[in-house]
Amino acid sequence: MQGWDSVEIRSDVELGGTEQLFSLLVARSLQQSRGQSPQIALTMPILVGTDGVRRMGKSLGNDIGIGLPPDALFGKLMSVPDEPLRQYFTLLTDLPLAEIDTWLAPGVNPRDAKESLARSIVAGLTSREDAEAAAAEFRRRTHGEDPDEIPSKPVPRDQLDSSGRLSAPRLIVALGLEKSTSDARRVIEGGGVTIGAERTTVTDPKTLIDVRDGLVVRVGKTGRKIARVVLS
Repeated sequence: MQGWDSVEIRSDVELGGTEQLFSLLVARSLQQSRGQSPQIALTMPILVGTDGVRRMGKSLGNDIGIGLPPDALFGKLMSVPDEPLRQYFTLLTDLPLAEIDTWLAPGVNPRDAKESLARSIVAGLTSREDAEAAAAEFRRRTHGEDPDEIPSKPVPRDQLDSSGRLSAPRLIVALGLEKSTSDARRVIEGGGVTIGAERTTVTDPKTLIDVRDGLVVRVGKTGRKIARVVLS
């Protein structure tokens, strides 16, 4: 039935993934049986997702959205495993193959190759200036530095106790850094939460945080999720 579509629309060319080759060839046979010229079948490799194994898909949670802000897009690309780098370079950039071979040669740090990949893709989707800024921002984050601009998030005063405190998991959820208190507890127990200019690490989910205007809360080993408290 999938191949019959080509008969109905009298297709000249059909593009599909490599896993669709059988259907594309069946369509050619069906067209010929109806006196039509068989379509040209053009297939492309399937891009694997950020897990490096399965095909990229939003439902699998291993996708990279092209509409993401440059910083987020750059960070997603830097999280790609080493193994599919050649596929990402050849399918998603127009870099010469000789240059790609240089980046993927033995002895070259895969991190440097990923940065070149991310710069090229972000520049193509946004601008070269955005790509350079995203690269600089990523380096700051990986070196434990806060970004130049930290989003401010409101925290209602009526959520605080009489001493102006709030449990760490509830504060993280209130700031939108995690979706649930159970997720917040897990990241806290994993040592992935720091607060304040001193970058105090919070490891006990029962910790009560003294919430004040301007308090910076970071979630994740590199502080990729970050917010500044504004009491409302």
